[in-house]
Amino acid sequence: MKKILIIDDEKNILNSVAMYLGGHNFEVIKSMEGLQGINIAKEQKPDLILLDLVLPDMDGYLVCRALKESSGISDIPVIVFSAKCQKEDIKRASDCGASDFITKPFEPKNLLDVVNKYLEEK
Repeated sequence: MKKILIIDDEKNILNSVAMYLGGHNFEVIKSMEGLQGINIAKEQKPDLILLDLVLPDMDGYLVCRALKESSGISDIPVIVFSAKCQKEDIKRASDCGASDFITKPFEPKNLLDVVNKYLEEK
């Protein structure tokens, strides 16, 4: 079973995405803070990370960069999903090492398609 880490401070989104992905046979780990998410990623080594850009302790760009600079987890695909969706936001996410960008609000089927795309490559 593939493991997905979701880092998002919006409890409703965190729980609904976790439930949706869990219903599609993924093991889901949740974090509501960036630093905690980084530590979980280092410990659990998920197959994919879904990352919001707006977090209470540090912004998602810093989280993404930290994940990509950490040995042992730098190859994990990071998909940013955020309501911050200006071209500049998408470019910054890509520059930090994000594999893809999903704009909130999003269609659950679209999220699943993107997740499957990156997990099939692993």
